[in-house]
Amino acid sequence: SYKGGRPPEDATWVMTRPDINSSASWSWRELSTGKSRPPARFRHDMAWVSNTEVLVLFGGQNPNNRLFGDTWQLTITAADHEGGVEGNWKQVKASSSPPPRVDHSMVSLGLYVYLHGGYDTGPDYVPYNDVWRFSVVDMTWSEMPSFQLPSRAQFAMTPLPDDYIYLLGGTEDGRKLDAMLSDDLWRVDTALVCEIGSYYDASSGM
Repeated sequence: SYKGGRPPEDATWVMTRPDINSSASWSWRELSTGKSRPPARFRHDMAWVSNTEVLVLFGGQNPNNRLFGDTWQLTITAADHEGGVEGNWKQVKASSSPPPRVDHSMVSLGLYVYLHGGYDTGPDYVPYNDVWRFSVVDMTWSEMPSFQLPSRAQFAMTPLPDDYIYLLGGTEDGRKLDAMLSDDLWRVDTALVCEIGSYYDASSGM
């Protein structure tokens, strides 16, 4: 939960790359958006969809420990060589979506965003093992029930262009700083996710 200090903000920041012929360095700039934007939060995640101007945000919590289960899409509408960037946030009203959570991970492959894990911060603090896929074409979430992975949160997840997603580390108990940490590596074959599901424990060779 939030322990004080500087509270979460609802501002959006982007790191801009200077013109290739410029001597300027990369820099952070606040994105100019309209009044519609996600409420201030932390412990959420986002994924940038390759070859588009779209970023997808899901989940998190506010300083009062309220969990979010909302989905937002950021579309970049303008950028210039001086580093100025504009964009619009729009809340996605999907008919179904993942339960509210924190400390999950999201990555994109093609025109899909995959979400896995995280906590609901309930009394037992048990992490999720579900996998969800979001389509940026029709703006819908689909759960992949046959696509099972270990329950965990606070882990790293990254995609590769060969339709595989790799997961590393994480914890199964977010209440304890000294909780048992995982060191296993999992490879997910997203090409099979709609059929039978496929996962591979690369650390054990299974």
